[in-house]
Amino acid sequence: MRYPIFGRTGAPLPPRLSVEKPKKRDPELNSRWSKAARAYLTKHPFCAECRRRGIDVPAVLVDHIVPRLYGGELWDRSIWQGLCRTCDLSVKRPLERLAVGMGNVHLLIIWMQKPATRPDRWAYVCDEIGPDDA
Repeated sequence: MRYPIFGRTGAPLPPRLSVEKPKKRDPELNSRWSKAARAYLTKHPFCAECRRRGIDVPAVLVDHIVPRLYGGELWDRSIWQGLCRTCDLSVKRPLERLAVGMGNVHLLIIWMQKPATRPDRWAYVCDEIGPDDA
């Protein structure tokens, strides 16, 4: 069986695969940030959200309470908190979307530090997450 040689026989060329270029890493998130984040997690080893419930779950990431995309400063340690992956995905990010939708991202500072001030739907969302989920 003979296969056509594309381009010479007039046969259509196969579609080119489009490969997305990898996103460029934010230049501010460099080794200096990595060291600062590790130092913060060493000093604050437990998830801030779980701690409010009296559960000690190891924090795996340093979260900016006010996201950098919406005005949070990278090096403002007053808006840093250690979170476990579960609390980041099920508490912080939904609250973030809600605050952005309301047009007041700075509400996150109050909501994350004082869960009782959160809108009713989110006031006790952390109680629904068990320690085994984190």
